[in-house]
Parts: sequence; C-alpha cells; structure tokens
Amino acid sequence: MKRIPVQVYIRNDAADKSPPFQAQISIDESTGLINYYSKGDSREGEQYLRTVEITRKNNSFGISIKGGDRGTQDSARPIFISKCDGRHSSINIGDRIIACNDKSMLNASHKEAVEAIQSSGEQLRLQLRSEAWKNTNWPIQLPKIYQDIGCNSLWMARLSRATKFGDHCIEIASGCLSNRIVVKCESETVADDCVLALQRTKNHFTKMKNFNEVLAKQASMHKCDQFLKELNTAPQHCIRMDWVFHENERKHYLMMLTTQELRFYDALPTDWEGWTRPVFGTSLLSAHIIDKKSNILIRMATQREVRAMELRCSGGKNWLTSIKEIRNDNVRDIKEALVEVIYNNATAYLGIHWLEGIKLYEAKTRNVLMHQESSSLANIDDDNKANLTLEFKDSSKYTLVLGDGLKPFIFVMLNFYAAAKASSLKNNNKL
Repeated sequence: MKRIPVQVYIRNDAADKSPPFQAQISIDESTGLINYYSKGDSREGEQYLRTVEITRKNNSFGISIKGGDRGTQDSARPIFISKCDGRHSSINIGDRIIACNDKSMLNASHKEAVEAIQSSGEQLRLQLRSEAWKNTNWPIQLPKIYQDIGCNSLWMARLSRATKFGDHCIEIASGCLSNRIVVKCESETVADDCVLALQRTKNHFTKMKNFNEVLAKQASMHKCDQFLKELNTAPQHCIRMDWVFHENERKHYLMMLTTQELRFYDALPTDWEGWTRPVFGTSLLSAHIIDKKSNILIRMATQREVRAMELRCSGGKNWLTSIKEIRNDNVRDIKEALVEVIYNNATAYLGIHWLEGIKLYEAKTRNVLMHQESSSLANIDDDNKANLTLEFKDSSKYTLVLGDGLKPFIFVMLNFYAAAKASSLKNNNKL
C-alpha cells in the first residue's frame, strides 16, 4: 500500500469552500479502495479535542445533528454535526460531538443527543473532534458506518484531472456523481503516479462485474444433488452485491447475487480464489426472500433444516425483484427438480416439472409411476421425521420416505412450484 501526502477536499455537488486539511491518501490495489487519513499538525490533528460554546438565537443554536445508535453499543454510530449556519467558524460539518454540556455522547442515541441540546438553556457547550468522515456506498464499504478513515469505491468511479481546483488536482467521483473527492498532490509527478495506480486498480475490479468463472459447487441438500448439480455447473455472472447486516449475529456480510445463487462473504475477497469460497451460500431455488421494509428475511434450505436470517440492507424490494426474476429463469432452464425417495420399499425419484406438474419415477427404468398436474395438489403433510405425504384432489395419496432431506425438500418443492407458476404465467402472457 502506497501513501502519498495530499490535500483533500470533501464535497457533494459543489466545491467545499472550507479550508483543506492535510491528509495522506493510500491506494490499496488488492481491495479497490482509496483511503484518506486526516493528518494536520499537533493543534488541529485528527485526535484534537476542542470545546465551543454556542448562544441560542431566535430559539435556535443554528446546528443540526445526525447519527446515534440503533439500540446496542455494537451498532453505535457517532453523533456529528450535519448542518451549521456559520455563526461560529470553529464548528465544521462533520465534527463529531464527544460531549454535550459535559455529558458524554459517545454511546448516546440520536434522541438522547437531541434532548441534551434542547435542554441546554441559552448556552450550549460542545466538546468536538474534527474528523474526516464519508458515507460510502455499494459494494466496497459497509453502509451507514461513519469512521475516522474515509473510503471511496473505485468500482464505478470516474477519474479526471480537476484543473479548476488548481494544479496537481485529481477528482474521484462515484458512479452517480453524488460522492466526490478532490485530491491535491504535491507535484505533477505525484499526481500522475496517483492516477496510474487508481486506474490500474479500477481496471482490475471492473473485470469482476462480468466474470464468467465457475463458482464453487455448493450442494445445499445432499438429497437434491441431481438438480443442484445442474444448477452449479453452468458459468455464473454477478448480478448485484451489497453489504448487509445480519440482525441475529450482529455482523456484516457481503451478499452477492449471481445468475444461480446467493453467496455471503465476511470480507471483500482480494483474489479470484476468494470469490469461489463464500462463508455460506444457497441456490436460488432453495431460498425465499421477503421484503420487511428496512429489512429482508431470507429462508434457505440447508442439509437438514430450513434456515432463516433477517438482514438489514438498502433496496430490499429491488433484491426481491431481482431474485424472483432470476429464480424464474432458472426454473425454465432446469425444467424439473428431482429428489431420490423411497416408495413402497423401493427407490424412486420424485420430480417437480415447471410445466408438466408432479411425477414419480421408478429408479431403474424411469417408468412413470404417478403423474399429477401441479394444480391438483391438495395437501402436503409430513411426520417431522422422514415421511412426506402428497394428497391430490382425486383423493389419491402417496407416502414417500426422504430421510434427512425431508424439511429442506418440502421448502424447495414449494419454492420451485411458486417459481414455476410465475414462469408459466409470464410465458403465457407473451405474444
């Protein structure tokens, strides 16, 4: 990792008129991050604490705040100044509030901070610390985490020489142009080195958007190997990814949606091998996602059970739409999900076809022992052990033994049936 002394201006759509602070910028070619570290001198360094007093005017202190915890210390975010009317030059947007009227705000909620400020009378005393902060977005940096080290993703960044800010300047803008960093280097040589390093890293990571590598095979259920194996052999493409927060584990994961699977990583992989080894994953046909406003609920079939996990992420509805569309495409490609069962003390295969319905095959000859339309299925029952009973509208009943894969297969079968129904409707609506 190479560090270069620079001046950094943090701005949104317009240039920040506040004086630049001295910083160091580092370019990490393995992770695709550009980091800037607040430096300054001993008086105005990153750890410099100062106390300011504000007088209430027109029933207002002229500041707005953001931040605060979400109920636990693990998820606490700092309280910082988000707006300032400029009556005090010693207060800057982004300053962290350490204490309010000698009361610590380090683990305070947003509500507690607001109440502390509103109850201050005519004088408000704040202990502040200047920090470089950045709310960065998909997919490199964890969302809504404010910290002393700022990061910008190079995934869709636009690099340009920012001559309007003076000599030796580089502008790094996000894909939507909402987040921008202007870097002022010591010389043209340093600026050229910086641009080359950024561009090299950017080129490396944009390849990942269209990668065709076959990701690691991961059979979610040992009883459904036949259709899961087919699921995992075709080349997969990354559709979207984002950081999500696991509510139960209180931990962040990088969630990736491919053309056939959902994959979860506990850190951003730094090489191709890392992308093939997620912490856990599931095929789209053995997962179901539910939008819960700010959270999403994912139920996935593992080897012996159906696992549920609640995740906090942005764009839950978009995730829901993407997963359903891709899952339905998989149904049309796979056509039939097969699982090995025991029927009348003999090995057989139960098949769920996206158009032809439910079939039971003899294992050796593949003769059809039973064929029913999906719409004729009246009831599914199990004994919580190994037996699955299918009841149809014509009063026929079939009891099958699935063993350890019982619960997961029920979940996969219903999920496949729903996807098949949606795919069939979509196909019928085409002109």
